[in-house]
Amino acid sequence: MKKIALIGDSIAHSLSPKLFEAAYNHDIASNLVEEFSYNLLDYSSLNAAMTIFLNEDYYGANITSPYKKEIFSYCTELDITAKQTGAANLILKQENGIKAYNTDCEGVYGPLKTRNLKPCEVIVAGAGGAARAAIYILKKSGYTVTIVNRTPGNAAKLAQEYNVKWATIESLPQLLKTNKLLVYTIGTTIDALKNEILNDIIILEANYKSPALKNKYCKEYIPGTEWLIYQAVPSFRLFTRTEPNIYAMLKVTNSY
Repeated sequence: MKKIALIGDSIAHSLSPKLFEAAYNHDIASNLVEEFSYNLLDYSSLNAAMTIFLNEDYYGANITSPYKKEIFSYCTELDITAKQTGAANLILKQENGIKAYNTDCEGVYGPLKTRNLKPCEVIVAGAGGAARAAIYILKKSGYTVTIVNRTPGNAAKLAQEYNVKWATIESLPQLLKTNKLLVYTIGTTIDALKNEILNDIIILEANYKSPALKNKYCKEYIPGTEWLIYQAVPSFRLFTRTEPNIYAMLKVTNSY
């Protein structure tokens, strides 16, 4: 049996194991139930989790907060997505080491592609691993990106790295008048948004456990569960080399 893990801190309520189990639920992948197991490596240090991963015959792992950048120190090869985003949410053991990937790019782009949303001006709020994936794939796909963050220096640094624009949090209300899409990767509601009316804004939020903007009136709210699904599909393919049952995965998130 090949062992797969989710590595993170405080991840007991993650939907990832349920999604992985649901993905088996059809004829094509039914034979994989006996071949793979999916476990949580929930540790407050990446070193502790990786010690288990390396010594207990794990084949691969999803990586979540706060280890998406730190995991690079254990990797010997980076997929283009991990290299360009500076973060990884999936690792696979290779013959000569560990290869890192970032399927969060699909988590961002999948919901937009499904809605046939054409490239437009977009605000990415945040400067962590999820924001990096969003900035990379949106710019690559033709969107005009502006980064805002509570720490201006981090926004400026990221903007320089990806050659996009940045602005202060305080300027967000003005930006919302000209942008059509807000990709929100911050865990709480920032003050600049609390009194804003977002009638013309589509919101895509990364956080599905405790979303900050779920009840915010807007043109359309795209929940973090969609981001989760769209990043999980390529993860499943990388882990198992077969197609997942997406319908069964959607049922898991719809009942969340």
